[in-house]
Amino acid sequence: MQNSRSQGQSPQSDIPLVSVVIPTWNAAAYLPETLETIFNQTWPQIQIVVVDDGSTDSTNNVLGQYQGRIKTINLENSGGPSRPRNKGIEHSDGEFIAIFDSDDLMEPEKLALAMEVFRLEPNVGLVCTNFRSIDPNGEVLNPDYLAEYHQFRTDLQPANIPDTQLISGSAAFSHLLRGNFIGTSSVVCRREVFEAAGPFDEEMKNADDIDMWLRIAQNNCTMAFIDQQLHSYRITPGGVTARGAGRIPAMIKGLENQIDFCCNEADKNFIHQKIRHLHLDRAWELRQSGNKKDSLESYRAGLAMGFGLRPFIGFMKTLLLPTSKGSE
Repeated sequence: MQNSRSQGQSPQSDIPLVSVVIPTWNAAAYLPETLETIFNQTWPQIQIVVVDDGSTDSTNNVLGQYQGRIKTINLENSGGPSRPRNKGIEHSDGEFIAIFDSDDLMEPEKLALAMEVFRLEPNVGLVCTNFRSIDPNGEVLNPDYLAEYHQFRTDLQPANIPDTQLISGSAAFSHLLRGNFIGTSSVVCRREVFEAAGPFDEEMKNADDIDMWLRIAQNNCTMAFIDQQLHSYRITPGGVTARGAGRIPAMIKGLENQIDFCCNEADKNFIHQKIRHLHLDRAWELRQSGNKKDSLESYRAGLAMGFGLRPFIGFMKTLLLPTSKGSE
């Protein structure tokens, strides 16, 4: 059976259509390899929706080579993946949505294995998997990225599917607050689950993915975890994971969004302390870069949530810094 990959073509059978939504920005060097790994999926009904977020490299030329095989949407640059993800979901047709980054690589059986979970476990709303990390050249950095993510595994429940276990929404919520075990490119989700959670937060230029998984968990969505490395997560210079203090405001916003949904004091206290530490981490990094004004602001925010001698000393040291033009 041939895969259905025309621009928005509906499936010609009762096999569910999976729409793979790929936001991209200046990833022309990686897109062809990424797309080939999706074309090579064993699942027979796939739609590929690529949303180009105002790329300035040769992305447009690359996408033109796949005319008729993918659906392409062009946007002005939004500065983050959330708007492209929302537009991709909006313009997709599948009953199931797979989110995938434009420089990652998908294993051939990934979608088929996820769809088998949905078939056998009808209460599951989201499937995620283990994965490996690779460098820009495709060399493996970590063959088992989630090997040391132990805590969420304590609440996994057995499923009658090899290498697959289930976790309730409430348990997933608590664990996601403490560590994101959901790789974005590993996710396959029922469309109705995305619709119930609402769109990715377009005010967040990063951390919009963990914010989404937490909102899905809030809705008591049962999730399934396949403990196989079913995609390769490419870590590139300048990628989101390398942006340091620049990521922290979005991380704080994402945590603040969750406070009203906590079901116990332990989770609320954890969020409070994590936000405090993020403010102080940001304050230290900004002080190191000489940004006095923003560093003081972050120190004040962190100290207001709980006094500590070391951060207070850091605050006093920052006060003594000369004020640069960039900090005025």
